[in-house]
Amino acid sequence: MTRFPWPSYGDPWECIVTEARLDGSAGLLEIDGDHLRVEAFEKDWAIAELEVEVLTTESTPAGLDRLDAHVLLSCAATQLRRSYRLRLDEHDSTARFRGTLTIPRSAVAGKGILTAEVVAEHDGRLRVVGSSVPWGIVVDKSEAPDRPGVPPLKTVWLDFSAPEAPPEARRNTEGYAYVDVAKAPPILYLNKKIDGFQLLILSNNAKLERRRHRDMLGAMIARYVANALFRAAVEQITRDEFGGQPEGPSGRVLRDVCEAVAAELPGTETVEDLYRLLTEMVPGTAASSSFWANIDMALDRMTSLSPTIARVCEEAKRV
Repeated sequence: MTRFPWPSYGDPWECIVTEARLDGSAGLLEIDGDHLRVEAFEKDWAIAELEVEVLTTESTPAGLDRLDAHVLLSCAATQLRRSYRLRLDEHDSTARFRGTLTIPRSAVAGKGILTAEVVAEHDGRLRVVGSSVPWGIVVDKSEAPDRPGVPPLKTVWLDFSAPEAPPEARRNTEGYAYVDVAKAPPILYLNKKIDGFQLLILSNNAKLERRRHRDMLGAMIARYVANALFRAAVEQITRDEFGGQPEGPSGRVLRDVCEAVAAELPGTETVEDLYRLLTEMVPGTAASSSFWANIDMALDRMTSLSPTIARVCEEAKRV
C-alpha cells in the first residue's frame, strides 16, 4: 500500500465480494475468494452486479475527518476507469463500507481490476488514506490462469509479541512470517515489530537497493508460504483403505497448491498422481529423497525465488 505524508491507515483494507448477479440472477458467477477474483466468462451476460464490503479493524488515525470510500474499476483493454461510491455502515462498530457495482459487459474485456480506496479530510483537504488489495473480474477465459500457483492469502500485519498474535507467532517474536493453516482459508501473518519491514514490503515505488531488498524479501515470503501450504496439504491427504484413489485436502487453497506442484513435477501428469505418490512413498529410501528434492525445486520455481536471487546478484555487481 502506498505511504502518504499525512495520517493514513497502516494496513491494507479488506475488500470482499459477497454476492454476484448476472442480469439479475444470482448463483451464475463464481466468487473465488482464495484468488481474489470473480469468474464471469462461462455465460453470456449484459449486466453484472457485485455486492462488495470494504472494511478494516484498524482504528481511524488521528487528524482524519469525514471518512468516505469508493471502488475503482479499471480495464486496460477498454481504457475504462469508473468509480463506484460506497456507503458507510453506521451500525457497525468498525469502519465498514458497502455498495453495489453495476458493470456492463460492453465496458470490460479480458480482465477488469477492482480496488477500494478510502478518503478522508485532513487539514481541510480531501486525501487518500487507505486502499485494498485488488480483485479481478475475469470476463475472457484466456485471462484466467492456465494453472494455479501459490494463491494470495489474506495478510495481517501485527506485532508477534502482542497478546492478539497467534500463539505460534508469540513463540518466535523475532520471526518475520507465520502462516496459520488451521484457518479456512489460511492467513499469512507478517511481523509488524520488525522495524521497517512493513514499509519496505508495501512500498510501490521502491528504487535501486530498496527495490532489490523488497523483491528478495517478497520472494522469500512466497517460498515460505508455498512450503507451509504444501506441508499442510500433505497432512490432509488420506489413503483409501480399499486401494482406491487417495483423498486430497479439503480446502481449495491447499488443493490449488497441490495442483500447481503436480504440474511442476516431472513424474506427475495430474494431481491424483501426486496424491498416489505421497501415500505410497516409503520414507528413508533413495526414491523418497529424490521425490522431496523435486518438490523443493518445484516450490522454488513456483515462487521465482532463484530467479529473483540471480537478478539481484547480477544488479549488485554493477552497484
